[in-house]
Amino acid sequence: MRLRSVLPLFLIGALALTSLIVTACGDDDDESTEATTTSRPATNTPSEPTKAPPTTTTPTAEANSAAGFKAALQNFNREISSGTVDPLVARLKAIDYTCRASDLGPGSGAAECKSVGETIRAFQTSAWKSEGGLAKVESVVGALKVREAAFDTTKSDRYGNGAFRVYAFDASKNMAVLTVTSKCLPQFQCSDFQRLTWVAQFEFVNGRWMVSSLMSAFVLGEDFLDPSPEGKQRMPGWEKF
Repeated sequence: MRLRSVLPLFLIGALALTSLIVTACGDDDDESTEATTTSRPATNTPSEPTKAPPTTTTPTAEANSAAGFKAALQNFNREISSGTVDPLVARLKAIDYTCRASDLGPGSGAAECKSVGETIRAFQTSAWKSEGGLAKVESVVGALKVREAAFDTTKSDRYGNGAFRVYAFDASKNMAVLTVTSKCLPQFQCSDFQRLTWVAQFEFVNGRWMVSSLMSAFVLGEDFLDPSPEGKQRMPGWEKF
């Protein structure tokens, strides 16, 4: 009888203990779940601004015709009207020149050669009513930059405003007259300002009108601004731009 009465008590105790263990385990799971689902303040990561892709300037294709030459001059005129010689420099048609013995003599007007066989990048220049010749491209660009530094486009005269511009052209010869007003250059006598004039010979090269030679006419530039018989002889088809 004592064994029978003890067994039920033992079973009741075991069930109670099991219930406590299950409850304790259930509490631990709740705490774990609660800990892992705790929300955190949201952080905003600043996004980088969208950058525009770099742009490259590609020269506009030009036509090898009289009309194409005029259209190219229109574009060229807009470019140089900013008052810089850079658009002119960009169109210089330089050549690779190999120096010869005859280039080394004094007063030869050759391309600034130092030795026979030397190869230089050269460009054809001249002055009105004077001999010309080949010069190193860097020398030509340097001289143009010196002239640019003296530009004073606020002046005007009987030929109009002082902007750097195309003044006249000859479509039959592919030539153009460029002009700009400038401070008095040291080698010239003037009281206030002077007008600089160049005559550019153009040549169509690989889809673009390039300047193959450049003649300065700082003295007697009026021969090409208000063309004299000599100026007309050089530019028979002279037209005001």
